[in-house]
Amino acid sequence: MCSRAQKSTQPMVNGTPMPDQFEREDAEPRGVRINLVNSGGETLAKSEVYEDLATAGAAVRDIREQAATAHIMDCTTRSHSRQS
Repeated sequence: MCSRAQKSTQPMVNGTPMPDQFEREDAEPRGVRINLVNSGGETLAKSEVYEDLATAGAAVRDIREQAATAHIMDCTTRSHSRQS
């Protein structure tokens, strides 16, 4: 995780801290990965590996645009993994 200053206020949705930032990190053997991290420092999502910073930046813009209205699609195959 990157070193970052704590914010004095945290945006919340239904009592849960909203994602605070996207962090870029080196990915092995080469490339860049994006982590979506909340204000508590918890990683909420990790991306695939992108070949460079420009491609990773374009992915962040796409995520910001699409995430707010994206539908949840259940692709699980086991009935015990599904919750109502």
